[in-house]
Amino acid sequence: AQAPQANSAAPSSTPASVATCSSSSTVRGYAAAGAPLTTPARRAARPHPGPVRIAVTENGARLLCVHVLDPLVRAGIEIELIGGNAMVDLSKGDADLAIRVVRPEAEDLIRRRIGTLRYGLFAARGYLKRAPTLEAGWPGQGVLLPSGELAGGPEATFLRHSASRARIVMHANSHVALACAAEAGLGLVVLPTNLAIFHTALERVRALTEIPERPIWLVMHRSYRADVRLRKAATILSKAFATLESKLANA
Repeated sequence: AQAPQANSAAPSSTPASVATCSSSSTVRGYAAAGAPLTTPARRAARPHPGPVRIAVTENGARLLCVHVLDPLVRAGIEIELIGGNAMVDLSKGDADLAIRVVRPEAEDLIRRRIGTLRYGLFAARGYLKRAPTLEAGWPGQGVLLPSGELAGGPEATFLRHSASRARIVMHANSHVALACAAEAGLGLVVLPTNLAIFHTALERVRALTEIPERPIWLVMHRSYRADVRLRKAATILSKAFATLESKLANA
């Protein structure tokens, strides 16, 4: 997802817009000198700090809206969700916080583990009634296969190895689309368990312990660690995810 243009650095040709903000004289002088604004200076140079921008996957965005964001709203924190499977560049200020399942290794990023992603094999009740028993290679089964940027993920990798004799019914680069197709009875689907909870017409065929659990990381740029509002938002998100983890564990 592309960051909104309003979040880009203030151009040096408009020093007046920088001078009217509530930032420090150091930031104003730095911008007036024509030097590029760093990510913290970018935020400080805004007349209003704007929403806390959270980069998250399509599935994660739905999870946040339903189970996580309410404490942020009650705390008076404005939110912008930047949804999509593509990575955003936190060092360029494309987002303030990111929720990822890929461990960030860059030295300028601060990460905090806030949850765990687990997987299961799911299908609609109607499909399971008419489908044959699962056998090696899954002959006679229809499967829904992740594609595009999801093709290299654990779900697609598992299906390529385990369902070599199954018929591929549909490809999609969206977990939500795959889940909806499974609900319609089109075939078997591998889903994160925190997505499957939204699709009540699906039954879990079995847990997929063959797919390793994946940590869920909350990530921010190191230059933002002094930002009180972002630190508060990160703390609220972490606590909300912990509550959600307990709910999923007891489900």
